[in-house]
Amino acid sequence: MKYYKDNAGKVYAYELDGSQDHLIGDKIAMTLAEVEAHINPPMSMEQAIRHFKDMTYTHINKRVLDYDVLNNTDYQNIESFAKYAAVTTSSRHAISVQFITWASNIWDAVNTYHSTLTAIPTNAEFKAVLDSVVF
Repeated sequence: MKYYKDNAGKVYAYELDGSQDHLIGDKIAMTLAEVEAHINPPMSMEQAIRHFKDMTYTHINKRVLDYDVLNNTDYQNIESFAKYAAVTTSSRHAISVQFITWASNIWDAVNTYHSTLTAIPTNAEFKAVLDSVVF
């Protein structure tokens, strides 16, 4: 597709084969950067924070699933550890407290990071925050 915009900024797309060129009129051809931004608009800060929260949940629960595989357990997600962390006599108490503490530390790091944002970071920059919290 070929992308054009009118004086009001409204975007129009036309076939590359020229069959719709008669419709272009006085519209202005968009640059590659403008087309990219139109097709893949940047996230708002609110959308980015939601995206990074989802990344955080995925990061935490991946660690749980990895633990399940290595230890032949079936916790499946971080919430499963809460009941064992509350029972000090449970054989699962220590690992449960470790997971809950680690997850809490991650959320503290994420919330601190979000409170200082002035621009939307890349996924790699945000993942570095998650990876910085030691298990």
